[in-house]
Amino acid sequence: MEAYFARMDTRFIFRKLLTTRDTGAISLSPEWWGPPDQDISLPSWLSEYIDCLAAKFDETGFAGAMNFYSCLDLNWELTTPWTGAKIMAPTKYMAGEEAMSYNYTGVLELKPRVDPWVDPRVDPIRWVGVGRES
Repeated sequence: MEAYFARMDTRFIFRKLLTTRDTGAISLSPEWWGPPDQDISLPSWLSEYIDCLAAKFDETGFAGAMNFYSCLDLNWELTTPWTGAKIMAPTKYMAGEEAMSYNYTGVLELKPRVDPWVDPRVDPIRWVGVGRES
């Protein structure tokens, strides 16, 4: 996958990933990416942020970021001591109603299983017409 990304413009990768409203699984296929010269209009602040991200990833590549996903099982194993722990720190989950993480298949069905871990005073915020999460 890293070799595939190396053939693409880093700024295009981030423009596409940070502006997609596709709520299904991202296949990362050439068809999903579309033409690399497609015009993706961005607000100036997001352009600056993408320039900064792209500069760092141009230096380091995507191996580190992709390694995170290749060891998800180990990450779960390492968090075993916190199984059942409640999130008691002041926390707020905010998501756009069109965010991938909010609409991904099965996510809303998981909410009842997550609720017991979260302080009941913490309610998620859902932004209408927005496609990102924080």
